[in-house]
Amino acid sequence: MQLYDSPTTLFYCDPPYLHVTRGDSKAYGFEMDVSQHREFAAVANGCSGKVAVSGYDHPFMEEMFPPDRWVKTLGADKTIHSTKGSRQEVLWTNFAPGKRETSRGEAIDFFSDGLN
Repeated sequence: MQLYDSPTTLFYCDPPYLHVTRGDSKAYGFEMDVSQHREFAAVANGCSGKVAVSGYDHPFMEEMFPPDRWVKTLGADKTIHSTKGSRQEVLWTNFAPGKRETSRGEAIDFFSDGLN
């Protein structure tokens, strides 16, 4: 990330979800332990570009991606096949999703119907 980081870069990151938030500890070919998640979060928090990180909600994620710096967008509840339970995916972004600035600095809202 550090190699390609710039104010005009967008990173979408889908790291292995925290072990405590999922039923299968062998779901990924390459797992991450807590220290690796912390290392990833430190790099993501240091980016000057836009960063989006997906995962399941957990207090540790709130610690790594604090609400004063990150926007938390909740997905729909879905049934998880491995546990048959319901989970909700989250997207943490260091920018306001749906809003973009043009090269002239004008804001564009992709979620607006233009009637407001």
